[in-house]
Amino acid sequence: QTKPHSRVKKIAALAMSFNVILSQAFCLALPFIAMPTAIAQEVVENNASVFQNGAMNFGVITQQGGTGNNTEIDQQGSFNEATVEQEGSGNQAFVNQVNELEEGDQGVLEDLLILDPLAPGGGGGEGGFLGNLAANTANISQVGDDNFAEVNQDGMLNEATLEQSGFSNYALIEQVDENMSIEVTQTGDNNRVESSQTSGSRNEATVVQTGNDNLATITQVDFQNEIFITQLSDENEATVSQEGSMNTATVVQEGGIDNISLIETLGVNNTAEITQDGSNNNASIMQDGTFNEAIISQTGSDNMASITQDGFRNEGLIEQIGIGNIASIIQDGFNNLASILQTGNGHNASIEQTGNNNNAEIIQEGSPKTIAVTQTGNQTFFIHQQ
Repeated sequence: QTKPHSRVKKIAALAMSFNVILSQAFCLALPFIAMPTAIAQEVVENNASVFQNGAMNFGVITQQGGTGNNTEIDQQGSFNEATVEQEGSGNQAFVNQVNELEEGDQGVLEDLLILDPLAPGGGGGEGGFLGNLAANTANISQVGDDNFAEVNQDGMLNEATLEQSGFSNYALIEQVDENMSIEVTQTGDNNRVESSQTSGSRNEATVVQTGNDNLATITQVDFQNEIFITQLSDENEATVSQEGSMNTATVVQEGGIDNISLIETLGVNNTAEITQDGSNNNASIMQDGTFNEAIISQTGSDNMASITQDGFRNEGLIEQIGIGNIASIIQDGFNNLASILQTGNGHNASIEQTGNNNNAEIIQEGSPKTIAVTQTGNQTFFIHQQ
């Protein structure tokens, strides 16, 4: 007796074959039916190529209003969906999606949901032609000149969305394994994003660049990590690396130029946040452990701040308002709390805490001040320098 699941698989295979044949056989008679592959070019000297090896892949390329655009879509597995829109000249976009569908993966894509994508609502729901059936989804939109976008997704249920509006923007996305997601928006000129999410599942990244000459670099490994990078001014640099599970990192760079942010996280449920509003500020956060939290806020110019935490439930906070301030926090242990507030110019403060249950707070105002605090366990220190 044929097992129910085997019967479903056979019916699904027949339905998929039928849909492919139907969409190809009747495309001329029924032009209103969406085709698995479509290319539209309004001008000459544009290049577009599509290669699809598996079943039920969907690719669309639209090039209009310019020359010298180049697009290539290569989908080797099944149920991949990719769209590329180019408006302008000299834009380049490459999409490469590979998946290995296995029995039981997302309930065989929700038991293939609706087997006929040409039927009303069949796989053509919100989100594209394949709708909820899409194994990997990539959407690239380029408006302007000389933009570059490349997406490479290897597993299944990965999603990448890239929007470039401007000149000479660059985005390179690599995603491997399952349920990776990234969204990139570039609306200025000469911005650059490099993202690598190569191991694990359900990692997410969002990058927004509205200024010029910004650089954002992302690396995520393991599960359910989140990265948010927003660059609203010019010539800023943000680098975020997370390895572990359920970590969150946020970088906001607004106003001024030449700000640098670095976040490196290892462990579980750590939170890191950097906000920079000004010029030539430098901030770094490094965390290894569980439930650690670090926040750096810089307003002004030429400020330097760093937080390093190793352990469990440590909290570090640095806020700098002014010019040329230096602050550092180092914590190793459990349940340590450190905060530094600097208002004015030329302050220098450091806190180093080892052991457990330490608490230190430094406030510096007025003319330049310098102080260093070291605590080794169950100690409390507070100073307000005016």
